Amino acid sequence: MLFQTNVMLITRKMGQKLSKKEIQQAFKEILTPATDQEKLELETLMLMARFLSEIEKVCEERGLLKKDLARMIGTSPSYITQLFRGHKIINLETIAKIMLALDIQFDVQIKQESESSLRTDQTFHNKNSYLVTG
Repeated sequence: MLFQTNVMLITRKMGQKLSKKEIQQAFKEILTPATDQEKLELETLMLMARFLSEIEKVCEERGLLKKDLARMIGTSPSYITQLFRGHKIINLETIAKIMLALDIQFDVQIKQESESSLRTDQTFHNKNSYLVTG
């Protein structure tokens, strides 16, 4: 909805010259997640992109095409293409299959964000949920 509002604002003012500040503000609003759900979706895509970027590097070094990778993990080339385009979200099982097929390992590290950015007002629940309070 925010995106549509900004597009309408820019479209309405197309006949007028927009100030640099107005343009920057419009882009900032478009690119900033408006809801927690949008932020979660963005973080999911960014995390996935980091994994797929590393996988792509290995494939390029070895001269493997996406269809080769698909064959190696027992899936369709279409699915691999959808993953790399961001149309599907990769799951941990697929990452594990790729790791085994390429004989690679991922090192996972926790990088602490600034303490002021820690979320203490919301808990994401799963089977082994816990509550973070601050």
